[in-house]
Amino acid sequence: MSSQTGITPSEGLKDVFSNAEPDTRAIRVVIRDEQMIPEGSIPASGTWEEDYQIGQWLNPASPCYILYRLDSKTAETFDWIIISYVPDDSKVREKMLYAASRATLTKVLGDNKFVDSLYGSITDELTLDSVKNHKKVMTLPLTLREKEMKELNRSESENDISITTRYTVAPSVAFPFSEETQEAFQKFKNNELTYIQLNVNESVELTESNNEFTKIEQIRSRLPAESPCFIFLKFPHDYKGVQVTSQSILKFIK
Repeated sequence: MSSQTGITPSEGLKDVFSNAEPDTRAIRVVIRDEQMIPEGSIPASGTWEEDYQIGQWLNPASPCYILYRLDSKTAETFDWIIISYVPDDSKVREKMLYAASRATLTKVLGDNKFVDSLYGSITDELTLDSVKNHKKVMTLPLTLREKEMKELNRSESENDISITTRYTVAPSVAFPFSEETQEAFQKFKNNELTYIQLNVNESVELTESNNEFTKIEQIRSRLPAESPCFIFLKFPHDYKGVQVTSQSILKFIK
């Protein structure tokens, strides 16, 4: 399947997951060499609560996914949850990769197997009590609005991820916009700029802007070699014989 980052589960991970039931309780997954690979597992020896010993995997300098098997079943297969652990001190590129690749991971392994997902940036957010409280909230009756949003999220997860897919860069990760960036967006809105390129460090910073962008082909020569970036652009083109100007947002992760 296609992926926004080009990162997909390795054959080794798919094999480990397909053979995990019923003897494996949890699998740690990391992104390495442009692949998602297994890096450790916890055998099942008691209930899912008794086996919940993932603290050993929560390294403050190393993000990971944890695939955790519950004791409940749906259609003769066990239910799983996916835990995304992305420490606050992770590099920006790592935060983006782990956020953008999670949907690919669950889709390749089987969306129907995962009944819930959790996100944490510190160990206190992923304790056994935290998971239990989360499960209690998830079992409460949904409002009509919550049902609509759940169905929308489910529908989006079934679509292939591509360069035009919208996604949250990283849950609970916020970056302030520099004053220069805010001014550039105002000019972009007023059609004074046709191209804005942003870099994310401690804040969202403007790296380039101009009013000379006219062709998509011009993007390649502008991409930074070592860092991810966001690009906002407007470009004229012909649509069914009519000259129009389109506006796009592109995300590049290197």
